[in-house]
Amino acid sequence: MLDARELVARIKALIRRQWGSVSSCLACDDLQYMFDTREFLHHDALVALRRREHAILETLMLRQGKTVSKTMLMESVFSLDDEPCADAIDIYMHRLRKRLEGPAHRS
Repeated sequence: MLDARELVARIKALIRRQWGSVSSCLACDDLQYMFDTREFLHHDALVALRRREHAILETLMLRQGKTVSKTMLMESVFSLDDEPCADAIDIYMHRLRKRLEGPAHRS
C-alpha cells in the first residue's frame, strides 16, 4: 500500500512526463486540485469530499480532456477487497455534481 507522500510523488512524476513541468495545483475552470495537500478548491473554497468521491474527482482531474471509463473509475475507487459496482460510480458522480453545484447554482 502506498502512503500519501509516495502517491503524490508518483502523480507528479506522471504529470512531469506528460506535460514537462509540475505545478503545485491542477486547475479545471473554477476547480483546483492541490497536490501537496490533496485538497480540492471550488471557487476558492475547500470542498469536503468522502474518500471515494475524492478518488473519482482526482482521477477525472488527472485525465481531464481524455475519456475516462467507468472501469477506470472503479479501479481508482474500489480496492481488491471490495466488490465493485458500476452503479455505485453513478451515485458518486451524482453526489460530486451536487457538491460542486452548491446551493447557489441549483435551479
